[in-house]
Amino acid sequence: MWKKLTIIITGYLMLYSCKPSNRSNEAIYLNNQAIKHIETNSDSAIYYFDKAIAQDPNYLLSYQNKANLLIKIKDYESALKVVDQLSKKMESSDIYQMKGILYDLNQDSSAATANYLKAITKIDNEVKRINDFAKYKKLYDKGTLYLLLNRTGVGIDLIKKYSKKANIADSRKDSLVQFSTNKDQLIHILIRP
Repeated sequence: MWKKLTIIITGYLMLYSCKPSNRSNEAIYLNNQAIKHIETNSDSAIYYFDKAIAQDPNYLLSYQNKANLLIKIKDYESALKVVDQLSKKMESSDIYQMKGILYDLNQDSSAATANYLKAITKIDNEVKRINDFAKYKKLYDKGTLYLLLNRTGVGIDLIKKYSKKANIADSRKDSLVQFSTNKDQLIHILIRP
């Protein structure tokens, strides 16, 4: 899930910030410093991500990387705040899905449901403008959203129909289908790298 979001954000950055400023270069440097600390010192990594965000609030990859780290260390409340900041700068079905998952992890099922429904609406709009491969991936993602909304039949049908076309590993598809009625396990599958 987050790998896909990284690709989307990277594409966005390439489109809208073709000529990075010195501010952006410094933010990139600080983001890279944070990445060096992720495995050994999460506090230092968070410090550098915060510095990168302060240096260039439009360098979206720092938000995404910080949220990934916060999820990894199970600080879901802080991760939600970061994803919320990111969603104010860029809208996508992936961000709404991740916000929904984080609300679920923070025990707010009504906010989770609202974000899952926003993600489905966003997917319905996105698939009208994208190529077939990307469309299949979005429709597969829509299936995962329906599973998270406990609409198992629709979710499984979409996942089975589009997983091959979207180049999704059979093991991942099988895991989602197997745990389609266990929301906690679904979330665990979706947030793991």
